[in-house]
Amino acid sequence: MPRYPNVFFHMYALSPRRQMEAFTPTDWEPPLDIYQTADKLVIIAELPGVKKDHVSVTIEGTILTIEGERRKCAPTGTVHVHQMEIPHGRFARRIQLPEAADLESIEAKFREGYLKIEVPRSTSA
Repeated sequence: MPRYPNVFFHMYALSPRRQMEAFTPTDWEPPLDIYQTADKLVIIAELPGVKKDHVSVTIEGTILTIEGERRKCAPTGTVHVHQMEIPHGRFARRIQLPEAADLESIEAKFREGYLKIEVPRSTSA
């Protein structure tokens, strides 16, 4: 991956192929927005219909993992489904964090179907 001047965060979301090679597959992948400011990396996951207690964020080494489950929304007793486009089931996204990340100060907030994770830059970097 090329290096860009004045960019302290060198990171990428693991491609679906790399996820498949290294991790168990999931039913769907939520879309992500990833950007940086002068002092932090910001990751926003779009998770409509997912309850806060059905999402977990973990860090192993420099890999941040967002995973959870969106339950099927068809009511019990449904006789016939005419159309089912909303993905459901298990999901996971893995993001390689930069070496400059302060892993001890990461903050995550879940609000209105969006998970926002802020990864500050280490003061020693």
